Amino acid sequence: MEMFAWSWQEMSNSTVLMHPDEILKNLS
Repeated sequence: MEMFAWSWQEMSNSTVLMHPDEILKNLS
């Protein structure tokens, strides 16, 4: 779980400026 939280935090740093739809497309 810690690894997931860390990964999510790292992703948030680069996707915070994106729209939710864009983030979902990147994750899918």
